[in-house]
Amino acid sequence: MRDYATLLKTHGMKSSLQRLFILKSLDERGHATIDEVFEDLKKTNPSISLSAVYRNINEMEKSNMVSEIAIPKRKNRYEITKGLHSHLLCRECGKIIDVDVDMYETIKKLEDRYECHINDQDIIFDILCAECKK
Repeated sequence: MRDYATLLKTHGMKSSLQRLFILKSLDERGHATIDEVFEDLKKTNPSISLSAVYRNINEMEKSNMVSEIAIPKRKNRYEITKGLHSHLLCRECGKIIDVDVDMYETIKKLEDRYECHINDQDIIFDILCAECKK
């Protein structure tokens, strides 16, 4: 379990129960939709609004504490920001797996070829996971 209060402080954000529970939900789920986080929070705070969850996650995303995973034809998911990594996405069950893929050489070649600077990467591999293959 992470120290969520320190994580918030490190990113220049004040600690609140809502934010702590949002981070706990994201940490436990790994990759969660806003609806899933909202359902988790309602268990301990029935009066929380969906708009409060959206607002807090958007603020956390602006501070680079939380990252959005944009998935075509599905609800976007969110995760606590980690180092550069890619995702395996099962087309059947929707399971998301973090993977480290060394993109250094590819990024360098693209930057040289197009005379640009790549700030970020968002790579999602479309897979059929081990459970769904059975």
